Amino acid sequence: MAKFKRINNMMRYINNRQQFTLSELMTEFDISRSTAIRDIREIEDLGVPLVSEPGRDGGYFVMHNNLLPAVQFTNDEIKAIFISFMATVNQQLPFLNNRQTISEKLLGIVSETQQDELITLKKILQFENTNPNNPDLIDLSDMPHPKLNELISLLLQSQFVQIQIASHNHDFFVQHIFNAGGQWFVEAIDLHDEKQTNFPINAIQNMSLGQNPSRFNHQNIDKLIATITPKDNLTFTLDSVAIQRFKDTHPHSGRLAFLDPFQLSAQFSTVIDINNNSDLDYFSDWMFFLGSGITNISMPHELSERIQTKALAWM
Repeated sequence: MAKFKRINNMMRYINNRQQFTLSELMTEFDISRSTAIRDIREIEDLGVPLVSEPGRDGGYFVMHNNLLPAVQFTNDEIKAIFISFMATVNQQLPFLNNRQTISEKLLGIVSETQQDELITLKKILQFENTNPNNPDLIDLSDMPHPKLNELISLLLQSQFVQIQIASHNHDFFVQHIFNAGGQWFVEAIDLHDEKQTNFPINAIQNMSLGQNPSRFNHQNIDKLIATITPKDNLTFTLDSVAIQRFKDTHPHSGRLAFLDPFQLSAQFSTVIDINNNSDLDYFSDWMFFLGSGITNISMPHELSERIQTKALAWM
């Protein structure tokens, strides 16, 4: 993996320069002379037209400064990419401004036979986000919230950001951005309170790169996360029926880990606030919804009592 990444970075480095030497590659990528020579040979095998110039001031240059060689996809890989793209309709993908344009470009790089196959796939395959009466219909929800792209662009520079919510500025270390129930959320650590919090993207009013406080280097952040993250107090396994119901509705928090390659069994773990009646009501109702397919249940005494009370009331 490290070599593959180095080769890709080296190809970009080479393509952006008129000329380069082995010494420059050795310095840029911290590699030996023999490794640099082997990498150049591999890059030539990939189709990059390199020309060498012997002599004291010689080196290598890219003939006509050609672009990087085009990536070649197999027929099945093209189908997989197209089907994956179809399945994401109305998923509010970040950076997705024009689905039609992307689809046309994808169709434009394949042969006519492949185009016919992809168009047929579009007709016969329907996903849960597809409108059966009008498969070509893309709901407004397909467009991401404008703050989503902006936040991701900031996070690519630094995970320390300042975010304005309800007219108040907060300094956060953003851990994750996740989608739940058709809405995007931010999981972050409030650096002032040193507490973990979740909030929806649409609650953000403004944002900017934040300052990285000296006491919060990445090592200290890892220690803080380990300290403030509560331990799971609700865990259970799910069979295939319960997994399907889980996909229909589930809490924002928690983790579902599949236990077999066919995704017929899984384990769910999360933290619930035993002092929050809304949490206890939600999880007790939700576990009834999952049905008898959940087993090996470990839960707080408070949740167990709430489930028993509701079971008696429904008898």
